[in-house]
Amino acid sequence: MNAHTKNFIIIFIALTSIFFPIKYYTLLNKKHLEASNSAKQINIILKENFDQTEKILIEIGEEISKKTPDLDLKVIHDILEKTPINPVKNIYSWSLFDWVNSSGYQTVNTVLGIQKNDVPHIAEKRSYSHRSNELWVMLFSEVAIGIPSAVYVIPVGVQINTKKYPRAGTVAAGINIKKLMNNVEARIGENNRFLVIDKRDDKFVLGSVDREKYVGKIFYDAPSSIENENYIFEKEMDPKYPYIIWTGYDSKDFWREFRRSSLIFIFLFLGIIVFGIYIKWIMEKRASSN
Repeated sequence: MNAHTKNFIIIFIALTSIFFPIKYYTLLNKKHLEASNSAKQINIILKENFDQTEKILIEIGEEISKKTPDLDLKVIHDILEKTPINPVKNIYSWSLFDWVNSSGYQTVNTVLGIQKNDVPHIAEKRSYSHRSNELWVMLFSEVAIGIPSAVYVIPVGVQINTKKYPRAGTVAAGINIKKLMNNVEARIGENNRFLVIDKRDDKFVLGSVDREKYVGKIFYDAPSSIENENYIFEKEMDPKYPYIIWTGYDSKDFWREFRRSSLIFIFLFLGIIVFGIYIKWIMEKRASSN
């Protein structure tokens, strides 16, 4: 091994030992920044959807309180049925809105109308039913199978009062998990990796992983990795919303990007060496000809 070869190897080892760690941590910092930005964006999107839902439910409740303080079910159904919904912003299950009486029975539904037979009793299945002192604010229940929609939803409700009843009942809805997920992905892209966890029971709500596989799964802490997804940033939503957002990156994409950068560096380095050897050869040839 001649001196030139030894020098080449020493320089190559020195440069790669500097380049690879710097590139790794630079890329990791980039992923941290992207995860932080994604969490903020997801927080905004979820808040917009939740605030929109609360506004609709409160408006329905105000209509009920004003038009039928004695809680006439026909009038309530008419109010539910005439509630305008923007198709683009419709994140609700097909059954849309419900009226749940003060005893916890679901007596009116937008689509099904007044439910005369087999009225569902949901008081024991929806945690918002146990917070009777909180009126005119949207309360969240844990993720469940919708009644009557039979799809995974976030059950929400606004408990109201009227002149006649200090606790009249609840205007309720089921936020369709799949629609909400589509709404988030449409705005942040499908390549973002995230989980939304209910901090009350630490259960999975929605995210970029397979919902059917992780529904009901408990996460006491942010998982380091799920299905090649590394979670590195946590954001807790406003106390009004019982959710924590975890964001991260796809490890396969990370290493693919790292390898691509490394190959570019290696080829560039080799190109410079080859060019240097060529220049040296030209100069030696000219020197020998003189």
